[in-house]
Amino acid sequence: MAKPSINVGIIGTGWCGGIRAVAAAASPWVDQLHIAEIREERLKEVAALTNPVTATTDYRALLENRSIVAVMISTTPEPTHYPIAKESLLAGKHVFLEKPIAMELREADELIALAHSKHLTLTIGYSQRFNPKFALVKRSMEDGTSHGTSAGRSAAASSCRLRPWKRRTTSISCCGAWHRESRSASTPRKSARS
Repeated sequence: MAKPSINVGIIGTGWCGGIRAVAAAASPWVDQLHIAEIREERLKEVAALTNPVTATTDYRALLENRSIVAVMISTTPEPTHYPIAKESLLAGKHVFLEKPIAMELREADELIALAHSKHLTLTIGYSQRFNPKFALVKRSMEDGTSHGTSAGRSAAASSCRLRPWKRRTTSISCCGAWHRESRSASTPRKSARS
């Protein structure tokens, strides 16, 4: 019995989008692959790896292609996510969108409502959700075993990148979410991104 397959477009083939394109090209569930990338050199590089049906510098060509059922949006900078996702949904495409969904909560709400109204799937590519380290951190935060302990911070730090912030704080980037934790009780906590 033949497996069902669909035509997929990848918008943005940088590091993450390139990985998605290679995976889609090898997938038995993808019939035709179409890619869009604004950097011509990278477009040629990924096209050589994946042999897409079309390779273009204008993502709108993928949205206009009625044979494409779903798009994966892996563009940078992050403020491009909302407008491209909105255009894709309006074009009737199912959307897999790299995080973050949008820069403003109202934009995220609009995309979700638009997907529902058009009976389309909108999903966010949060690939770390299945990482066992994050499950451990989540469980220990819920049951209170990591609150204020170095064990909880160590588990989080081992699966996140630590970046220097200011002299007495550390900023932890967990898959796009920013958190700050105080290194001493005398340092006041600050809101994320302040």
